[in-house]
Amino acid sequence: MNFYENIDNLYEEILSSKDSICKKNIIKRCKFFLAMKEEDSFGDYYAEKIADGKKGVVYTPKEIVIYMINNTIKDDVVKNPFIKILDPSCGCGNILLLLFDKLREIYTKNLEEINKRHNLNLNLNNLNKHILDYNLYGIDIDATALKILAIELYERAEYLNAKNLINKDFLTDEIRDKFHIIIGNPPYVGTKFLDKEYGIKIRELYKDILNDKGDLSYCFFKKSFQTVYDNYKITLISSRYFMEALSGSKLRAYLLSESNIHKITDFYGIRPFKNTGIDPAIIFLGSDLSKDIIVSKPNKVTKGNYSFHESNFNTFIVAAKSLNTSPWKLQNQMTLAIIKKIEKKCKKTLGEICNSYQGIITGCDKAFIVTEALAVEHKIERDLLRPWIKSSSISIDKEIKADKYIIYSNFIENEESHPHALRFIANYKDRLMNRRECRQGRRKWYELQWGRDRDIFEREKIIFPYKSADSRFVLDKGNYFSADVYSLVLKENEVISYEFLKTLLNSKIYEFYFKTFAKKLGGKLYEYYPNNLNRLYIPIEDITIDMNLFDYFQFSKKEISYIENYF
Repeated sequence: MNFYENIDNLYEEILSSKDSICKKNIIKRCKFFLAMKEEDSFGDYYAEKIADGKKGVVYTPKEIVIYMINNTIKDDVVKNPFIKILDPSCGCGNILLLLFDKLREIYTKNLEEINKRHNLNLNLNNLNKHILDYNLYGIDIDATALKILAIELYERAEYLNAKNLINKDFLTDEIRDKFHIIIGNPPYVGTKFLDKEYGIKIRELYKDILNDKGDLSYCFFKKSFQTVYDNYKITLISSRYFMEALSGSKLRAYLLSESNIHKITDFYGIRPFKNTGIDPAIIFLGSDLSKDIIVSKPNKVTKGNYSFHESNFNTFIVAAKSLNTSPWKLQNQMTLAIIKKIEKKCKKTLGEICNSYQGIITGCDKAFIVTEALAVEHKIERDLLRPWIKSSSISIDKEIKADKYIIYSNFIENEESHPHALRFIANYKDRLMNRRECRQGRRKWYELQWGRDRDIFEREKIIFPYKSADSRFVLDKGNYFSADVYSLVLKENEVISYEFLKTLLNSKIYEFYFKTFAKKLGGKLYEYYPNNLNRLYIPIEDITIDMNLFDYFQFSKKEISYIENYF
């Protein structure tokens, strides 16, 4: 008998049996058959051995769940013992199980007051039944996970109300009930990875919060607003990218118009979920008006295994009115004052004085990128070879040295002119022919997928890596580079020099300035995408390359120390 059959049988026997001792024996027997210990959790077993790797499935660490609950559930059940709390993507219930424990603790401490205030007759014998009948609800598309949750709730409470565990898709199915509190960890799936038909449906239902890019978890905000009473709390842990990414503007606008943000706990580079590339933030929303938002960020980024502790986070206040549809600057008052001084002295943004360009997308690096030895061995025509670099080649301390070449096949006028290069590239012809541009007849099979204009590479420019832990802007002329590198080219008639701009962008001040609103990635990485980078304000008047920038921006000693300590 496999795991699913064991769980199905166990679930049915618990539903049908009226003898609690019999039910406990059935649970023990099932764990024995699955080679589990008595203290083991069916949910953990399912998460680790069965559901591991399912698209978007991420189980929330216990310490984070407790933090979410403690910052959401206060004296709510004291005020209303019939308050309805929903986890809209409950899975095996690692949130609902801890919610049950929390509610039981609150009830037990306040039982006399609750009974007196609401004319009830609750006691320790009927408390579990009350919580599972009136307080806790779960929705999930995974029927097996819901059965496991029911079994584990029974283990805790010796009572089961399976009607409150609903097998539906929260996002697309009709949810008629309303709830006072929604708390959950929705699935993390980029909308571009959804099944075609489901993706079309999601984009239509949630077009007012999703741009071309987005995460399925974002949709849970909108559906949660549609599923709560007027007096509500919503706490969701979600992908944090919407706060800074330009593509998150719709969701930012929606949250600001539809709700009040009370608190944001931003993991900001820490990845608390095992074996995933997810950068989360917890958003606490509510119907109560909030002028100030409590923001918590880690005081340092750690590598390897991370255990959540609230004491490792710095907390500060951000005025709600300071947030708009632009990427959010969740920074303390000192940082905001520094930004204000920089932008007050500048009249133009980087995007107004520079054009930016991405490097080459070959479509198949093996067909076009060669070493000197390979070029000699295959007699590849020298007039096609150009020095080739990737982001790892860029350092502000060392001169760029290309150790490979790109066969810039866009120079080929006909298939007879460069037989050796074409013979080498033809080793990958099947793969090259399958590129979208070739299938559509927009590229010849031997051409680069996106070769760009050669002038971008031949001219003077500043180049920098797309993703980096620190600012690495260097001057370059003549190197051809990959798509993980971008370039800045000064527009005509701009008065500043490349040397000055490079020095400015590599300065501590401007690295600090950029990182206050840059899109944060995992660990210490930031995304140096031009759409964000171009928002930097640049001084172009009354400044020279040898001028002290701290003096120019009139920073105080305290502000200078703050910037320097940041690094």
